[in-house]
Amino acid sequence: MTPVAILLVEDDEILLTVLKTSLEKFFCTVSTAIDADKAIQQIDTTKFDLVLTDLQLGRTSGLEVAQKAKSLLPQALIIMMSGYNDPERIQAAYHCGADEYLVKPFTIISLLKRIRRHGLRLRPQTTANLAIRAKGRASLCQENLHPGNDFLYT
Repeated sequence: MTPVAILLVEDDEILLTVLKTSLEKFFCTVSTAIDADKAIQQIDTTKFDLVLTDLQLGRTSGLEVAQKAKSLLPQALIIMMSGYNDPERIQAAYHCGADEYLVKPFTIISLLKRIRRHGLRLRPQTTANLAIRAKGRASLCQENLHPGNDFLYT
């Protein structure tokens, strides 16, 4: 199975670390950037399968990241994350190339479902560890991620 290359762009360093650690349990390669400029530099030099970017990146915008990624990596899945849930921002994200818009806070499970919906596959050894409980809550049997701590806040 070919490794999935991910670029994670988030200016909140704590959230960046939590997301990176969580995604590395499912995907082999997770690169990070804390602003749009650093993200665009990486997009210029690396072929990513997934670009996961925050909408608000300090003085710049994740919209710039989405536009650049879509122009250079048309096959890449682009997911925009944001604490904003208003139609104008959501429409702007889709207009700039986002394939998905994920409102914070969100669970790792909801992020993984969106990724899989677009055909990116989890590593085989971690899919066996994913268990869905009868109540509809998800946890990872061997990955130490439980329903009580799988939410990501900004």
